[in-house]
Amino acid sequence: MSDFIWQPCDIVGSKGSGFFSKSIRWFTQGWKEDPTEVSHIAHCWQGGSDDTALLHDALAKGWSGTPREIYGDKDEIVVYRPINLTKDQADIIIEQSIFEQLKL
Repeated sequence: MSDFIWQPCDIVGSKGSGFFSKSIRWFTQGWKEDPTEVSHIAHCWQGGSDDTALLHDALAKGWSGTPREIYGDKDEIVVYRPINLTKDQADIIIEQSIFEQLKL
């Protein structure tokens, strides 16, 4: 991992090399489309380092944790950072993420 500092509302896409990740990318590829680039999406609801930030699965399918716990060095990831959110919009995203996490 790196010295990257995660911020709340960061969106991360991962590209695993395992069978399920490859299958997801293959089955979500449209007819005559280029291969899908990512197989999983998560978002950050608590900023920090790779060891302290908290990410949550965007579909609330049961996993959450620090970037190091979830990805380690095994997956390729890309991070999208929304830069035009108001504080109220960011608060709503984080609040909803926490609510989804508590439903598990």
